[in-house]
Amino acid sequence: MTVTKRSVSFSPEVWGEVARIMGDGGAQLSPLVNAALTHYLHLKRSLEAARAWEAEFGPLTLEERAEADRLLDGADVSLSPAPWQG
Repeated sequence: MTVTKRSVSFSPEVWGEVARIMGDGGAQLSPLVNAALTHYLHLKRSLEAARAWEAEFGPLTLEERAEADRLLDGADVSLSPAPWQG
């Protein structure tokens, strides 16, 4: 698998908590950051799709939003273990 290496900076508070939780397992940091960014990008794409739909068809009603919440809450989503959990 090919990878792209980048340098990132963390606030001392964030890094302190990450280091406390992960210990000296620095090798686990890349999967953690990759999973977090993948999740972030998925959320961004979902919000963009919702905005595009509303731009074309108009805002969702409160009833439609409630139905979407109900469907999402009831969806059978199987989450695999997080990459940093081994």
